[in-house]
Amino acid sequence: MQILLLGTIVSPISLGFNSLIYAYGKYRYVTLLGLASNVPRVALYLLLVSMWGANGAAIAYASGFLFEFAATTFLSKRVRYSIDLLPLLAMSSIPFALPILFYSINVFWVAGVIVILAVSFLSYARLGLIKRSDLAEIASAFFSEKRLDELRPYADCIMRLLYGA
Repeated sequence: MQILLLGTIVSPISLGFNSLIYAYGKYRYVTLLGLASNVPRVALYLLLVSMWGANGAAIAYASGFLFEFAATTFLSKRVRYSIDLLPLLAMSSIPFALPILFYSINVFWVAGVIVILAVSFLSYARLGLIKRSDLAEIASAFFSEKRLDELRPYADCIMRLLYGA
C-alpha cells in the first residue's frame, strides 16, 4: 500500500490534464497518455512480479503514474498548458502529511480517513483552494432549486464553519 501511495502523488495532475485534453478533443494525446502509463506498467509487471511478487506488482503499477506524469509534462507544452506545481504541492501536502503522522502514532485507519478528509477539506476552504462558488456549483449539479432552498440553513452553518464569518 505504501508503494502504491507514492504513485498517487502525481496521479491527480495527470488525470486532470487527461480530462482537459479530452475536452479539447485532442484524442491522440489522450491515447498517448494512456500508453505512457500502461505500456511501462505491463512491461514492468511481467519483469517485477516474478522477482518480487506483490511488491513488484505495486512498483510496476506506481511507475505507470510517473511515466504518465512525464508524458503530461511534455504534452502540456504542446497545448500551451502550464502546470503550476506550487499550488498542487500545497494541496497534496495536507492529505499526505497526516497519514504519515497517523501511521507513526498507530491511529485506527477508519478514524484516520475521516480526520484526513475533514482536515483536508477545512484546510482547502480556509486557504482558498476551494471557493464558495465551487461548492455552490457542485451543489447545483446534485440538487434541484427546491432542495437547495430546503438545505440552505444547514449549508449556511457549514459555510460559516468552513470559511469563517
